[in-house]
Parts: sequence; structure tokens; C-alpha cells
Amino acid sequence: MNIKTSKDRVLIIIPAYNEQRNIFDVVSGVKKILPDVDVLVVDDGSRDNTRQLVLKSSCAVVSHVFNLGYGAALETGYLYAVRGGYNYVVQIDGDGQHPPEDIHHL
Repeated sequence: MNIKTSKDRVLIIIPAYNEQRNIFDVVSGVKKILPDVDVLVVDDGSRDNTRQLVLKSSCAVVSHVFNLGYGAALETGYLYAVRGGYNYVVQIDGDGQHPPEDIHHL
């Protein structure tokens, strides 16, 4: 199943705060399952290596200077999607609780 058509733009938003243990696996899982969709990690002021690991994964990252909270991280992601002209947005968490394989069910 391919959730992206020629005219549709899909963005996966992954808010993350101090998720260095999980973030690379989460992003890699999404890219493996859906190689043609865009992925944005919103680093919400992490003090660990979350941002550095995301940069190694070839996806977009926006970082808050300090922790603003989950809601603010989501707002940043949705603003990015609106400004980028995306047709669809899927949100999963950076801690691995949402298996990327389940995105197709949405």
C-alpha cells in the first residue's frame, strides 16, 4: 500500500525530547516503511544527542532552544507542514511507542 500519490505530500512529525536511545531507530523504521514521505523531527530542547542522531538519518530536524513541551513541539511540526504545503500529516512519538508499520492503518 502506498499512501502517497503523485500530487499528495505526506509529512511524518516526530516530536522528541531526550530520545537519543530511540530516535534513530524510530526514524529509520519510518524511512524503511515509507521511503517516499518526508520526516520531520521536532527536537524540543533535548540535552542529549537526539539532534545529532536525527541529522545522521537524512531527515529534517527543527530544534527548540529549550524545552517548550509536547504541545509546542507538535505546534512547530504542524506549522512546518502548513508552510510546506503538505496534504497529509501523521504524528508518531520519538520514544518508539508507535510502530512505523502501523502508519499504513491510518
